[in-house]
Amino acid sequence: MKNILVILFVVISLIGCANPVQTKMEGIKDTINELRPKAEAGTLKWSEYYQIIVDKMKTLPSTVADRDAEIQEYYYGIEIAKKYESGLMSKEDFYKWREDSNAKSKERGDKFNKMKAECEYEAVSRANPNSSVEYAGNNINNKMASAISGGYEIAMRRNEIFTLCMKSKSIGN
Repeated sequence: MKNILVILFVVISLIGCANPVQTKMEGIKDTINELRPKAEAGTLKWSEYYQIIVDKMKTLPSTVADRDAEIQEYYYGIEIAKKYESGLMSKEDFYKWREDSNAKSKERGDKFNKMKAECEYEAVSRANPNSSVEYAGNNINNKMASAISGGYEIAMRRNEIFTLCMKSKSIGN
């Protein structure tokens, strides 16, 4: 029974671990949500805001869809913000640029979310719920171990299908 609990703990730990890329992306979103109000209030320079976001975006793997386009847009944001901060650009022009930039970013995000949803659906529908692990016999420990192994196998297959799908959709983006 002790072995079953150890196996259960390991499987739950492996399945429950968040994807490192998704964790980084969530961290970037959190940083944006934390720092944007400071930049809007004037307690943080816009150029510093964009630089912090660029630095965080660079930590993402280059395989992430639209990563480079987003980084390029934030680099451009640094330059535009410096013009605004030095008085070479009006507040209205700066905020107009921000509005357009945010619309482009939202469009890329919506496209990514659509791809992600399609790949999640494909992964769930293609991962065979009929595991190769047998659930035979009367021994409850063996049945439990088989159920855990089968669940882990399906989860791994779903993750593999999802990853392959996302990679295939990211080519050329």
